[in-house]
Amino acid sequence: EPVTDRGERAAICELNLRAAKRAKAATAYETALAFLKTGAAILEADSWSRNRSLSFRLAFEQGECEFLTGELEVADARLARLVEHVVDVVEDATVASLRVLLHVTRGDPSRSVEVCLEYLARAGIHFSLHPSPEDARVEHQRLLRALGDRSVEALLHLPECSDVATIGTLDVIMAASSAAWYFDPLMPALLAMRMVT
Repeated sequence: EPVTDRGERAAICELNLRAAKRAKAATAYETALAFLKTGAAILEADSWSRNRSLSFRLAFEQGECEFLTGELEVADARLARLVEHVVDVVEDATVASLRVLLHVTRGDPSRSVEVCLEYLARAGIHFSLHPSPEDARVEHQRLLRALGDRSVEALLHLPECSDVATIGTLDVIMAASSAAWYFDPLMPALLAMRMVT
């Protein structure tokens, strides 16, 4: 008999999500994906408005498992749609990092950098897709202002960053850094300078 109670359906979805995470931790990605698909099938059509957190977690985990099982096109489409449902910089960075890695895996450095720059724009950081030497000079001046009279060595003694939004942004930039070398000669420098500041 089908389960119709919303609370019970959500509980079953949570169980499937937990089972999927355990399977993924054991590198049983196909099994994890099966649990996630079952959980997603149980969700109601209006789950994004009724239980956004569960819907997001299921969709993200499913996209990650699709990526890990080589279903790159499916994962890409799912993660691109998921961007519409993020509610904060941390969720946005989590999705963007995975999307960047997916495009690196596909051998598409241009799209990897584009995804990174789209995320940065949503976070309030704007870089041109093809930066000019003037863009690099402006970013370098910004870096020098941030350093002030401190030496580069003094940066080693700064406290470790604990802001999750900043860490998420750094993760996205790091994920795109290798692809940036194949995309534009100035992009790696701009990304590296922004990571410092």
